[in-house]
Amino acid sequence: MGRYGIAKEVPTFKEWWHGRYWVEWVIGRKNKPSMVEQKKSIYKNHLGPTFGKMRLDEIKVGEVARFRASLIKKGLNDKTVNNILTVLSKPLRYAVDVDILVKAP
Repeated sequence: MGRYGIAKEVPTFKEWWHGRYWVEWVIGRKNKPSMVEQKKSIYKNHLGPTFGKMRLDEIKVGEVARFRASLIKKGLNDKTVNNILTVLSKPLRYAVDVDILVKAP
């Protein structure tokens, strides 16, 4: 429930990523072009397929742990896995900052 007891609509990860998060965080904070491209690639190859259709409040610690395990199972090195998880954590933490989520996983 949001302020005044009114249920607030929680966007899907895809809606959030391509909407407020992208405009306010990535564009608004003037991410370097190389970082923008890296984020687009990580979303396209990893985050979108896994989390895109999920509402932000459905992404819990267990989902992130399974996702991390799947990246390791694919044979990705630790640095790559950590980069992907960092890119996942930013939009979730920003959703907390702007009161879309109560806490990030």
